[in-house]
Amino acid sequence: MSLLPNIHFRKTNNNALSIETFELSTFYQRCHELTEKNAKIASPFAPHRVLFYTFLLINEGDINHYIDGQCVTLTAGDLLLIRPNQVHQFDLPNKPVKGHILFFTDSAWDLVKQNTQLLHWDMLLTSTHHLNKSDQLDIAMLLSLLQQEQSKTEPDDILQGHLFTTLIHLLMRYWPSITDAKTSYKLDTFVRFNQYLLSHFTQSRDVVYYTDLLGCSYKVLNNICKSATNLTAKRVIDNHVILEAKRMLLTKTHTTQNIANTLGFDESTNFVKFFKRHTGKTPKEYLLRSLLKEN
Repeated sequence: MSLLPNIHFRKTNNNALSIETFELSTFYQRCHELTEKNAKIASPFAPHRVLFYTFLLINEGDINHYIDGQCVTLTAGDLLLIRPNQVHQFDLPNKPVKGHILFFTDSAWDLVKQNTQLLHWDMLLTSTHHLNKSDQLDIAMLLSLLQQEQSKTEPDDILQGHLFTTLIHLLMRYWPSITDAKTSYKLDTFVRFNQYLLSHFTQSRDVVYYTDLLGCSYKVLNNICKSATNLTAKRVIDNHVILEAKRMLLTKTHTTQNIANTLGFDESTNFVKFFKRHTGKTPKEYLLRSLLKEN
């Protein structure tokens, strides 16, 4: 059970492709108006978990954005990628800002999966990237064209698909990878490991549990994780659990016992020891430090 609001992609009647883009100022205004009208709506200005992809592009001005508890400052030319299951929150800017925000789902990503080099693109990208002026204009132009088409009463799905595919290919050309190119087997195994980890981490933190699911040896999985992240398989698992714990602590409304139970720990003391071993702080100390950073 999640302790954070899960936000799904809301498909409109004329949006068959599960792709949506807005000018950033328009999006911020809509968020502000929605949360003022309906207090029951999960506020985009509070921590929430997204179940789709989000791209932010800043053309002019600067904004702060919180992703998994970390504040990221974005200025003109900066791109931010938010992956499904990450926890983030928007911060309403004090000054006018120009840019675009793009939402899309895995079903939209199927449009470009024919190119095997882009099959697992999001596993290889850094979270942020700065574009030079020329590349920034190319991306902004495609986003504007996509937005214009979507604003029509009867948008052309084929044209939207071509614009989206071109946009993703350009992003892949401009965006640096966090790791060297992998063989198909290694990358596929690493992606499957992360997928299993996402759905099974509350059941087991044992590497052997995942090698059994993957059908590979402990040594093979360990080498693949080291190649992709410079971390052992066990550290990848533990880091994921710690990240989920930090995400849950962001709500500031749940007890340590509640979080421990949700993460699959038998006793809250075991969770506290685990958290402190990996972060150097107890959950309460970590939360207090986060609160001090905000003030």
